[in-house]
Amino acid sequence: MMGSPVAASLVAHLAFWTLVGWGTATGALTWRGAATFASAWLLLPLALRYTSYGPLLYSPLVAALDVLLVLLIFKGDVRLT
Repeated sequence: MMGSPVAASLVAHLAFWTLVGWGTATGALTWRGAATFASAWLLLPLALRYTSYGPLLYSPLVAALDVLLVLLIFKGDVRLT
């Protein structure tokens, strides 16, 4: 069984790597930019280890990285309608 926090975390991580791949493939994100986001994704757990709610903040921060990637790749917010 999987609860909603785990599902949200999986969606955030899947969206992160999909956006990094999409941005790199379309040229909207350079290899250096992709490496920067991947480094942030890798270093976040190490930095959060020194905070009181570290592991609980990892998924929301990955979601924030997703928002930044959407703004960079699509040059603004994505219209849903």
